[in-house]
Amino acid sequence: MFDKLRKNIVRTIMLSTIFLALLVSVLSFAILSTSYYRDYRTAARESIDQKIMLSGFTFENVMRASRQLSENENFIALLRDEGFNPQVTPALNTLKNSSFGIYAATVYVPGGPTYTTFNVSDVVTLEAFNDYPPVAAFMNGGESSMLSIRTTHIAGIYNNVRYLDEFGMITHIVKLKDNGTVMGYLFVDINPAYVYGTLFDYSAHPQFAGTTTFLIGEDDEPLLPAVNLRPYRQYVTESAPGRLVMSGDLSYLIGSHVLYGEHRVVSVIPLGPYYRTLLSNGVILIGLNLIIIGGAYLLARRIERNVADPLSRLKTKMARSETRLKDQMGG
Repeated sequence: MFDKLRKNIVRTIMLSTIFLALLVSVLSFAILSTSYYRDYRTAARESIDQKIMLSGFTFENVMRASRQLSENENFIALLRDEGFNPQVTPALNTLKNSSFGIYAATVYVPGGPTYTTFNVSDVVTLEAFNDYPPVAAFMNGGESSMLSIRTTHIAGIYNNVRYLDEFGMITHIVKLKDNGTVMGYLFVDINPAYVYGTLFDYSAHPQFAGTTTFLIGEDDEPLLPAVNLRPYRQYVTESAPGRLVMSGDLSYLIGSHVLYGEHRVVSVIPLGPYYRTLLSNGVILIGLNLIIIGGAYLLARRIERNVADPLSRLKTKMARSETRLKDQMGG
């Protein structure tokens, strides 16, 4: 008679417990995931900003060294010679050695010789830059210097190794003036591999390990300082200026920042650590639910015994009393 009651008590307690546990777990997971995602994005943005600030120091040092040489009257005097002046090259080599960020340097004298540091050959001619709008506009404009980030019009060979255009080049270009008149151009190259290797390395940030950063060239092509970065270039097109967004496949955060007002830095940050943390939280919540449900089951069984057993004993006593009463009346 009380078996159905027992089952109803256990069923009611278990269903209520499971429903409440699932409700609390879903709400807790949603709150935790949202909060952690927000914290993850904030930490990622701060790390990117720090890296870009550090890269800015490198660019500033190179630019400062370039300007100092371009304003050196003795150096300008060396360029006044109509023929090739062998003293110019050592000055460029000294400039190269003055900063770890400088990869090579070249001086163009329109209608005259071209000078380069010891490690560069197959130099792009000055005339070739007339076909490259950003540099051509600079040479014909009033600006005294510019930062060029490009994947074309790059010297073919550096350090006796053929250079791949897709790896790109970062160049600080300065006009060389003699009494206010432009007499030449100083091109100071910064190897992208140096910039990426020293400033965009996230190996010291475990939660952002595997982050890939791209400098976007003036032709809107990402510089690829390493072959293994090619698969990531597809995410560059998903970047939004000044924002940190999730990629279409939900695998990465993609951040886009402006560099020197004209160029972009795009960072592709893996979301693997974020998902692994969510998985850990999910496993913990599932474990807690199992413990709660298991405890609820034991409690339900105890309650059903506390309710049903006294009733069962009462029924038995009533049956015995009824039997004795019948026996007495029959006697």
